[in-house]
Amino acid sequence: MTTIAFDGRTMAADGRATANGVIERDNYVKVFRLGDRLVGFAGDTRYLPGVKRFLLDEEKSLPTPAGESEFDVLVWDGHVLRAYTDGVDEPDDFEWLWAIGSGAMPAIAAMRAGADAEHAVRIAMTMDVFTGGQVTTLTLVE
Repeated sequence: MTTIAFDGRTMAADGRATANGVIERDNYVKVFRLGDRLVGFAGDTRYLPGVKRFLLDEEKSLPTPAGESEFDVLVWDGHVLRAYTDGVDEPDDFEWLWAIGSGAMPAIAAMRAGADAEHAVRIAMTMDVFTGGQVTTLTLVE
């Protein structure tokens, strides 16, 4: 899927896009600004337009994945970090260091050991075959 990490200030993501076990590209941008928020999206990109509409309050709910499709979303507004998994709002009682996607566990471990979000994604690249390519980083205040 991917790795998107948040270290309390910066959101970082790899650029690998795959389909049917094949690397399609390594420069896909998975973190972006949406209004006054940072958003990280991991998973089936067919759901991204619906996720954006939901976050812009144009839809009442997130899309519901069908079959084996899945997606994760991480949203930082400068005060609250929210995580959504397959259309479900996850409890927001997790710590400020967080990651989503197939490389989430090595990224979280790396951040707990002191790595920033970008370095955590690079570490996840060494362990997760669905994480690779360029790394994009964003902060709310550049």
